[in-house]
Amino acid sequence: PATMSSPAAADTVWPRAAKLFLLLLQLCAPRASPQPHRCPNTCICTSDLLSCSRQTLRWVPQALPPTTTTLDLSHNALTQLHDHWLAALPHLEALHISHNQIRDLSPRAFHNASFLRHLDMSSNHLQAVERHYFEALVSLEELLLYDNHIKRVDENAFAKLSDLRKVYLSWNNLTTFPFHAVQGLGIHKLRTLDLSSNSLSSIPVEVLAALPENVGNGLYLHNNPIRCSCQLYLMLQRWNQRGFSSVKDFSEEHTCKVSDNVPRSLIKFLKHRDMFENCSASTEDAHLSHLEVVVGQPVLLACNSSNSSLPHAATTSMWITPRQEPIKHPGNSNRSLEVYPNGSLRITAAKPW
Repeated sequence: PATMSSPAAADTVWPRAAKLFLLLLQLCAPRASPQPHRCPNTCICTSDLLSCSRQTLRWVPQALPPTTTTLDLSHNALTQLHDHWLAALPHLEALHISHNQIRDLSPRAFHNASFLRHLDMSSNHLQAVERHYFEALVSLEELLLYDNHIKRVDENAFAKLSDLRKVYLSWNNLTTFPFHAVQGLGIHKLRTLDLSSNSLSSIPVEVLAALPENVGNGLYLHNNPIRCSCQLYLMLQRWNQRGFSSVKDFSEEHTCKVSDNVPRSLIKFLKHRDMFENCSASTEDAHLSHLEVVVGQPVLLACNSSNSSLPHAATTSMWITPRQEPIKHPGNSNRSLEVYPNGSLRITAAKPW
């Protein structure tokens, strides 16, 4: 005869079957993938490149993808970088922050960026290069700081950057530079130190002349009002003869200032090297005098070099035109400017600058 299971047995079987069914569903269901890293709305993201350029950003976007190796924040309106802001980007190698409005850097702005190799902070408003600015960037190879407002570089600003190969500081307001600290720039790796187009008035020639060839070849000093001296001329002439790019490629842009007291007395002294053919004697500045003249009339500017303390045979009188052209005896080609043997200058017809 047929038998029927008791209600108590059925009550035991069904809960077990339900649990087994739920367990099977969990095992068979596809596992949820991790949430993808979202790209900020104002940026363009690729596998490892993040571009947030030209978005008028006033602050750095949040939640940047941690896979980023290159970050472009150029051409925005950033005024500061907060401490540890790169902590979420452990693989960052290149950072572009040019054309912003950054005036200075906090002590820990670049902490957590030990893999960074390329940093472009050109065309900002930096006033100086302080010691703490970049000391955490121990892997840095290229540093672009041109076209800022930099007036001073701390002598230890690059002391910890032993891998540094290229430093660009042109088009700033530097009047001095700690050249003796160049020895701390990983001197065997340094290939470019661009100090052109600043306001350097003097350089320690004896220090620079002793630098290794790789440093001299990449030390750019053109377009600076450096005081003329035979030591400066002979050093640059020697570099030019050795084919150093820093001199050879910019020979017409190497200027020196004849006198600190005379405005617009710059001369392109490598272009007019014949003016320094007897470069072994010292130079003397003529005393300034003021003279009122009539436009179009002849003018005689007296300069009696016979009163100089230098021997007459070693004395060369030279005048610098407003176009930075040197004029010496007997004068220019069309004789509109005549230089007499005693150093006096005759201008055939005075012209305004």
